[in-house]
Amino acid sequence: MEMKSTTFRLNPAHSDSAKEETGGKRQQYCTDSDTESVVVELATTVEDLNAAYRLVYERYLVEGYQEPAPGKIRFVAHCCLPESYTFVARFRGEIIATLTLIQDRDFGLPLEREYHREIRALRFQGRRIAEVSCLATREGVDRRVVLELIRTMYLFARYRVGVTDWVIAINPKQCGFYAKGLLFESLGGQRTYSACEGAPAVALITDITDWEERMRQEHGNGLLGRFFSRDGKTAATSRIPSPPGREQLAERLEFAERIMAIRGTDTAIRARIRAAYVNPARVQSTDSAYPKNLPLPTTRFGRYQIA
Repeated sequence: MEMKSTTFRLNPAHSDSAKEETGGKRQQYCTDSDTESVVVELATTVEDLNAAYRLVYERYLVEGYQEPAPGKIRFVAHCCLPESYTFVARFRGEIIATLTLIQDRDFGLPLEREYHREIRALRFQGRRIAEVSCLATREGVDRRVVLELIRTMYLFARYRVGVTDWVIAINPKQCGFYAKGLLFESLGGQRTYSACEGAPAVALITDITDWEERMRQEHGNGLLGRFFSRDGKTAATSRIPSPPGREQLAERLEFAERIMAIRGTDTAIRARIRAAYVNPARVQSTDSAYPKNLPLPTTRFGRYQIA
């Protein structure tokens, strides 16, 4: 199966608008001229997956979200499942940024350990949820590389696998960019996030079924208003990456087996991951026992009822 990728150019002349609209400091560009290209694509080979999760490990170690571990690679069991998807941004052959989409399947979602009640409420409403996880970039990478990763993942999630909502757990100091820039809203208050060594985290959510429209309404003709739809035009379906085929899934299982062997992963978890490749879970996790008579407040956009 052919795997599509997205190529785009970074133009240093746009740095002032990038600084203004993302609310951050001007960052060093990963390119030295507008003729250099960054390629965004799905990681499907063992080598690319290793490079992506080694980058996550290195950056999380610096931030205090990761303890030193065998193999110097970040391991999240959810990311090893066949219906989780790791995206990478590549510059001059090197992976400079990565981001993973984790669908709500057999293992549930990583943030569910701290936000179980909120995730159960979303399932009860029939939402097709996915968690955005394991974001990491090389130092000095421009924020527009991250936006391109997010955009490519959004197109894939929305038009290839039918996700309706993204959830994410982030450090509270990052809320401004996600809430004001990307129109995420609160899913749950600040809690201690065990998956990141007890760092503080808040959970956010956004409905991606009308995300482009809301971004244009909020940001107009600015960088963020144009970015996701590329001047009002969604990318042609043929340009959106396709889910991995059989050969790519075999590579991902090989990657998972290598990492689990290095990390000494629990036998039961290893067996569940292997079984998922033999008989992939196609049905979203359910919580049919959620109390139907429980009064739940609505969120800002009025589309969720979150406990």
